[in-house]
Amino acid sequence: MTHRLVPLAPGRTWVECTWSFQSGPDGSVPDPAYAVDFWDLTNRQDWAACESVQRGLASPHFRPGPFAPNEDAVARLVRTLSDWYVAG
Repeated sequence: MTHRLVPLAPGRTWVECTWSFQSGPDGSVPDPAYAVDFWDLTNRQDWAACESVQRGLASPHFRPGPFAPNEDAVARLVRTLSDWYVAG
C-alpha cells in the first residue's frame, strides 16, 4: 500500500491509497478485504491524531514552540537539516 497526499488548501489534504497484491501461483488474486478493513481503521485513527495536533495552528495567537521531550529525534532531524541549509 502506498499513500499519495495532495494539499488542497490550508487544513485540507486529499489522500489516495493504492494497493498492490501479488497473485497466487494459480493466478488468483487474494481477497484484499482483510487488509483494506484493517488499514482503513488504522489510517482513520492516524489522521485523527494528526488533525488533533494541528488544531489552532492557523490561529493568529499560535506561536511555534519547542518540541516535546519525547520528540527529540524529530528535533535532531530538524536541527541537522537546518545546519545543512546554513552550510549550503
